[in-house]
Amino acid sequence: MIRVTEERPTWVAVRTSNATPSAGLVRGMLQPGGFLAWVVISPAGIVQSVRIAAGHTLDLMPVGEHLHAALEGESRALVDGYVARAAAGAAFTARILVESPTESRRFEVHYIPHLASGEVDEIAVMLREITAQHDRDAERQLVRDALDAHEDGVVICSSGIDARVVFANAAYLDWLGAKEADVIGRAARLPRQWETQEGTSPSAAFRGALTGEGPRTVSLVSSDATLRNERELRTSPVGGESAGYVIGIVRDVTAQRDLEEQVRRATALEALGQLAGSAAHDFNNLLASMAVELAQLRRDVPDARSSVLALETCVQQSQALLARLLTMTRPVPPAPKHLDLRDALGRQQRTLSALGAGRVTLKMSLGEHPASVFADEAQLEQVWLNLVANACDAMPEGGTVEIRLALDEGLVRVEVRDEGKGMSPSTLAKAFVPFFSTKGTRGTGLGLSTVRRIVEEHGGAVKLESTSQGCRVSVVLPLLEAFATTDAPPDPTRTTGEFEAVTPTHVLVVEDQEVLRRGVARGLARAGYRVSEATDGVDALMVLEREPDIEIVLTDVVMPRMDGITLIARLAQEHPTLRVVVMSGYSDPALGALPTGMRLLAKPFRTHELLEHLSEARARR
Repeated sequence: MIRVTEERPTWVAVRTSNATPSAGLVRGMLQPGGFLAWVVISPAGIVQSVRIAAGHTLDLMPVGEHLHAALEGESRALVDGYVARAAAGAAFTARILVESPTESRRFEVHYIPHLASGEVDEIAVMLREITAQHDRDAERQLVRDALDAHEDGVVICSSGIDARVVFANAAYLDWLGAKEADVIGRAARLPRQWETQEGTSPSAAFRGALTGEGPRTVSLVSSDATLRNERELRTSPVGGESAGYVIGIVRDVTAQRDLEEQVRRATALEALGQLAGSAAHDFNNLLASMAVELAQLRRDVPDARSSVLALETCVQQSQALLARLLTMTRPVPPAPKHLDLRDALGRQQRTLSALGAGRVTLKMSLGEHPASVFADEAQLEQVWLNLVANACDAMPEGGTVEIRLALDEGLVRVEVRDEGKGMSPSTLAKAFVPFFSTKGTRGTGLGLSTVRRIVEEHGGAVKLESTSQGCRVSVVLPLLEAFATTDAPPDPTRTTGEFEAVTPTHVLVVEDQEVLRRGVARGLARAGYRVSEATDGVDALMVLEREPDIEIVLTDVVMPRMDGITLIARLAQEHPTLRVVVMSGYSDPALGALPTGMRLLAKPFRTHELLEHLSEARARR
């Protein structure tokens, strides 16, 4: 049984003729590409004649049968409705789907009534098959839907000087801020607020890319200062240069450019970090040499004790400053200790005040009670430096930055407030994103992201709030109990005599810096140790062959010929009973992995710190 359904309820009126078309006209209609069949029916729907185009087949009702004879149900009612409408004198066109057990075909059916003496005496029913056209339309619609769903803007234009848009997808229309009717058939264009990075006319560059008279790739940037956006227009001929059409793809490359900039900055920071690490090693060696010599001077020249202590303080401050610089260029694993945050902030007050350059006043409210935390002081100093620097930048005309410290149920809270204009919601949302900056070329975009990383490494949290009256950054850290006596910081006036070896122990000092090596050797000798010296790993192995009674090896890491890490591995194989103490001017083990349980003695060190490490090594069996 054949089933007929209406494709679309669209009735298209056609011109009414008072005469049945001539045979010649019918033959023309039935030529290839024209109508498939011509059927004449009576007003009652009885088939009177059938003509089918040459080379085609169509299963139609024979003459004398009703047009709906092969149909039933809704299909019959549909055809009867068509016949009744035509019998009433209406000429129209309908699109139908005809389904049989073996195939499905779509037709465009024209009903044209013939009027005689004011009455319809017969009806011409003309069929045009549109199955292939429908399939092509469906494919085109699928392609269009796919392009409309794509995030890139797509525009197809005719080529040549008079380039006109023949297709534009939804993304392109959204970018242009226009409706399809305002774009199709008109000259290709781009939004007014966009311009090229090359400084040429945006419209000319756009049309040049489409017509092939300019570069096939054009970089576009938004001139809207409140929103940074970049687009890239790529064009290519559709079906070859001579096909007559050009497709343009407009892609949002803002995130890609941001990522490229982040990679560039990260690469630069990595190179800076490597350079800083190398310089830090040499600088720490110099500081270590000074620290060792000052310790000897303090013991040998009692009258110079106060001056020596002042110089030792300078050495310690130089070491802390170097650690802060390294923290800015690369992540450094924290070396936490018991720290009174109230005292630490007080010690940093002068440095923080200097960030205001005389136009910003720093006010500190640190309370009266100790705020004990377990933290790396150098890294927390970097936190306060970044926050106060940001606060000062937020007040170019001057103002007050306030630091408040408060204790709150097992937590210590430090708030840094400014009196600036605050942040917009979009800026606030990106404040902790690495490399995001509102300072242009003056900023790295790493300030707040570094703050959050350091605070979270210490088990704390950071909260940023902004109003039109300014910003407030709250740093929360776990609070510890009051300092235990055994954890008190070492007294800088303590002499090496308090750490003299109980029994003579033979130590080999391996260090390529002669001043430091000899200074350490003298300090150890005065503390009761027997001391031998070696300039590098190769020399150390030779000394060990000559002096088999050596019990401890104190070695640097970075040395010529054979470094400390390689030396440690050789000692583990050839002298497994030896105990090893490692010292280095680097503040992290990026130079190599230390054996499990081995601590790093960071340069510069005080004599009592060196002797404590050696005492621990003597205790290891």
